[in-house]
Amino acid sequence: MNLDNSCLEQYEGAVLFDGLDAAIIGYGNQHGQLPVAVYSEKKILELLQDQGMDENEAQEFYGYNIQCLYAGPQTPVILSHEVELD
Repeated sequence: MNLDNSCLEQYEGAVLFDGLDAAIIGYGNQHGQLPVAVYSEKKILELLQDQGMDENEAQEFYGYNIQCLYAGPQTPVILSHEVELD
């Protein structure tokens, strides 16, 4: 995802997962709330496997260390099911 620096300034403070920038699919927020990074679960799992984990290890690591993480109001959102519209 390519965002120029001026665009990134509006997302300042959003919590990011180390080493998983390629899994970011966007940024978002709810009205009146702080901005959050939005990650693709599928891409996270692919990146973990690219880093040397097998499929089961990636699923276990993801479930224990990423999926259940709460890091305050700017904890990332993880999109678990991507829908393609015609």
